[in-house]
Amino acid sequence: MPELPEVETLKRALTPLVLNKRLVKLNFLRKNLRFPIPVTKLRKNLLNQTISKITRRGKYILLHAPDGAL
Repeated sequence: MPELPEVETLKRALTPLVLNKRLVKLNFLRKNLRFPIPVTKLRKNLLNQTISKITRRGKYILLHAPDGAL
């Protein structure tokens, strides 16, 4: 489990790479997410969305899109 400073560093590194970029392909490497959501539903809701903001809540990195967050 990463420590909080490492998560913040990762968020800061990801921001210039993914901010205002469109999600054109989604790969799910783990099926045991903390809150399981069907992969088909995630793809339907997130594909072709643009990342509008990146935030951190505790040790979670949140990618915000106009229709929600991941």
